[in-house]
Amino acid sequence: MLPVIHQNTVVSPPNRYPSRFHKSIWMAFNGAEPMMLPPEYTKAEQIFYLDEQSHLRQVLHLPSQHFTNIQPLIVLMGPLLHPNLCNLHTMPWVRKIRESGQDIYFVTHRGHHIVDESTNSTCISHSFEDIAREDISSAIRSIQEHSGHRTFDLFGAGLGMVLASFWIVQNGTSTVERLHLHAPSHSIVPKNRYRLALKVKSRIQVQSLWNYHLGFKMLDEWLSHFSLQERSCLLNSNSWLDEDWIASLFDWQHQQQIALSYGTPLMQAIPSLAKTSVHLYTTSEPSDTDWMLSAYYEKHPKLHVIPNCVFPVLHTDFMLKTV
Repeated sequence: MLPVIHQNTVVSPPNRYPSRFHKSIWMAFNGAEPMMLPPEYTKAEQIFYLDEQSHLRQVLHLPSQHFTNIQPLIVLMGPLLHPNLCNLHTMPWVRKIRESGQDIYFVTHRGHHIVDESTNSTCISHSFEDIAREDISSAIRSIQEHSGHRTFDLFGAGLGMVLASFWIVQNGTSTVERLHLHAPSHSIVPKNRYRLALKVKSRIQVQSLWNYHLGFKMLDEWLSHFSLQERSCLLNSNSWLDEDWIASLFDWQHQQQIALSYGTPLMQAIPSLAKTSVHLYTTSEPSDTDWMLSAYYEKHPKLHVIPNCVFPVLHTDFMLKTV
């Protein structure tokens, strides 16, 4: 195994979005509300892992406030939010975990990165299943080496729950002490999803998607649920949407299952969780994706009600339950 590369620098990539042109478009269509907040970077150390294309990808490491010999928490977020741009070190739930003596690692994956156009990225799969198999598995191995712990707690937030689910299906749960899952709380209405699929074709930057929305109101139902902070994180992240993900969203809406590549529904594919403490997080209002959580009901989980928000990791009232 290649050594883990790490450095103790604050993540602060340059960000020049939105341009004056984009601000003008926003004010013309949405002048009644602020466009976005300034980008706020998560202050974290970095370690890296190699993907199958030998590209270095980041893991953000937020060390605990004092030393303890307990397993770290690994957080998987969906393709839309880039952990760099979420100011995560200020979140109360993050501070509480670090104060308890637990390290936190936020994994970035190919959905969080823009590959340089000079490189050949057309052959790279961007399906959730392949992200879990290649990126998440490689990141976890680097985290295990860096932390010195084989076991860890795993938190799948939003679409990150899908990545976490695929990963435990592929790898089992022998290394997972606690499993925290929150299903995506947003959906895309059919007509707009269809328009989006036509625009995506292969993959699209979130910033470009916002430009389509400003002109054609593609995300009107979806966007109305975003707080200013959530909207700002999306605008600044410049992450990707991919046709594989759009196809998955379409299938979930109609089939109510995450079918794996070999055809097995999620509920039937989840391995034994007898030695893993399972925590499921849901809002008080029904969501189109609550059925994902129900796939874990036979695993005797603990259920927790959280604030009704699109991205719970950005909500100040959200807390992970450790007992």
